[in-house]
Amino acid sequence: STRTVQKAISADQMMVGKIVHELAAAGDWQTLADMEGEALQTALSIKDAWPREAAFIYDKLGISFEKLGQVSKAIELLQNVLAIHDDLGDQVGRANVCTNLGLCHSDLGHHLKAIKLFHQAMAIYELMHNRAGQAIVC
Repeated sequence: STRTVQKAISADQMMVGKIVHELAAAGDWQTLADMEGEALQTALSIKDAWPREAAFIYDKLGISFEKLGQVSKAIELLQNVLAIHDDLGDQVGRANVCTNLGLCHSDLGHHLKAIKLFHQAMAIYELMHNRAGQAIVC
């Protein structure tokens, strides 16, 4: 239940999650990357009790490192997000991460890998009739 999950998460962990949300919404990628250690510790500690929030933290950290040119680090973080979405059976989440991973691999010049990831994302978006997701991948 939600109450059990909320009790399992400390106030500090909730605050870190809130800060990550706010920094990502503001596009403050450098500040988000600077708090990597604390954010990753929080994501790891809440992963079992609150996997979607952990996935969000990993995802936003991954995007921040991609934006800052640390693409290998971004891929590492996004692979964690992919595993969480797979465990949850969250296909739209998986498609979103495949899109972000595709962008990272494209940045590294791994164009065939990027295309494969974009195709995976597109297939999921088409199956889910998610026009917004399809538009992003195109």
